[in-house]
Amino acid sequence: MGWYEAPKHVIQSLRTCYISNSGSGQCFYASHVVSEALKAGFIDQHVQKLRLAHKDRMDAVISIVEEKLSKFGVSISHPNGGYFLWLKMPENIKSAAVLEVAKSTENITFIKGELASVKGDFDNYIRLSIAYYELNDIKQAAEGLCRAIQSVLQSQAAQL
Repeated sequence: MGWYEAPKHVIQSLRTCYISNSGSGQCFYASHVVSEALKAGFIDQHVQKLRLAHKDRMDAVISIVEEKLSKFGVSISHPNGGYFLWLKMPENIKSAAVLEVAKSTENITFIKGELASVKGDFDNYIRLSIAYYELNDIKQAAEGLCRAIQSVLQSQAAQL
């Protein structure tokens, strides 16, 4: 399932296209299943359940990061929804260094800030997703990420 984002003339062509209207272009069966789920309110119920789960996960990660890392100048976003969090580290701490430690010592990965930036900057940021794993797994991962960041911070401090 998805949608089209295109100029009006392209959308009009898709509306009148034989393949789109015959059921041969999109998955006809899946489209009808989703249509019925929308009519019955199942999607709304599911989205509400996801909102609650995501809020719990997000609150847990924010709490853990702030408790363990705020004293080191690390901050984390406080979004009003969604499933991504941005973690900002001091300028001298690069997400690539944290990723290397997090992978090798904690078996944790994340998206480096520069990969999620239009300009390719934000190399001292980490983008986290809380959508996939359950609450307890997210908490354990947040604890491990904090350990990895602390390790990099200590390593940087030792080099000074």
